[in-house]
Amino acid sequence: MDNIICNGDIVCKPIKYRFLAFIYCVCIMFHIHGKAPKEMVFIQCVGSRCSDDRGKPYCSKICCMYTAKHAMLIRDKYPDTNVTVFYIDVRTPGKNFDEFYRRAVEQYNVNYIKGQVGKVIPQTDGTLLVQGSDLLDNKQIFKKADMVVLATAIEPNPDVRKIATMLTASIDTNNFLTEAHAKLRPVESPTA
Repeated sequence: MDNIICNGDIVCKPIKYRFLAFIYCVCIMFHIHGKAPKEMVFIQCVGSRCSDDRGKPYCSKICCMYTAKHAMLIRDKYPDTNVTVFYIDVRTPGKNFDEFYRRAVEQYNVNYIKGQVGKVIPQTDGTLLVQGSDLLDNKQIFKKADMVVLATAIEPNPDVRKIATMLTASIDTNNFLTEAHAKLRPVESPTA
């Protein structure tokens, strides 16, 4: 008999990021509401891959694919919406994931910019000014946006150790359940 472990997770709230204070137009990934924006910016790795106490030191491993999916859904439903993604590096670890990401770029014209965002500044007209860096072109970018979507870090459920012990499942150093093999057996968990 096969078992499915569904322990849930917690989306980190990016409260520790000074540049996001008092911005009501900023949405957290998975919660996109309202009318279609003309300019939408996704910011990857908010609260993850941090070397200081602002966030988590690890990559959440799902945000790149969720961003590509949401960007394509937005472009499909609202073809006039321009979508830009600021990323550190795109991680596509699963089968056909890289092709999925390439489809967002090539077929849906999602603009991926390798770089980080330093500030999101509210404007008097209700839009947001996103200040970021383009590491490939080595320049600062100022991008006006109607909506900014944050791909925030995911934290494991605090009870995952108890669940893993009960089911003899393995967890990694960040308390996430591990897969048997990332490419060959991605939906199976090894037993401890």
